[in-house]
Amino acid sequence: RSIRVECQKTITTVRYAVEVVQSRSCPQTNCITRIPIATADSGASRFQDGSQSRIVQIERELHEFIALRDNVYNIVRYAHRNHYCDFCSKMADLLVFGPNPDGLFLVLFGSNRASNTLQNFVTGIFHLTVKCSSNASQCNCVGQSLVPEFVHAFLFDPTAFTTANMLT
Repeated sequence: RSIRVECQKTITTVRYAVEVVQSRSCPQTNCITRIPIATADSGASRFQDGSQSRIVQIERELHEFIALRDNVYNIVRYAHRNHYCDFCSKMADLLVFGPNPDGLFLVLFGSNRASNTLQNFVTGIFHLTVKCSSNASQCNCVGQSLVPEFVHAFLFDPTAFTTANMLT
């Protein structure tokens, strides 16, 4: 699966369409992931070349990307007392040194640059979550249990990161 983020501007707001797409070579039954896919009514569609299917498309505002980053950071930060597990260490590294949805110049460089930064941010979190969490028997910390839930909510639940439902 991969993530696409595209800017959708209106006169008053800037929203980002977040699409989760799946390669035809990776059918749902063969991909091992702890991030469940959306149900059949999520609007799956084929791209023109037939190589990928869109699983879901959801619109997000910039503050929702920031809320995802803040929530995931707080989870991995407080998941351990002394020494971070491999998953939490890699996730913290990504959040601190990776693409920043709250970057100072994010909106100044145009919508394409902002979309690319947000796409790299969400893709990084998604792939790290899938990579490190695919083996459920090694899941022994709060970070490995909660981060997949937050990533799933961000990608598939349109109300999860709205102002009324924010956890931070």
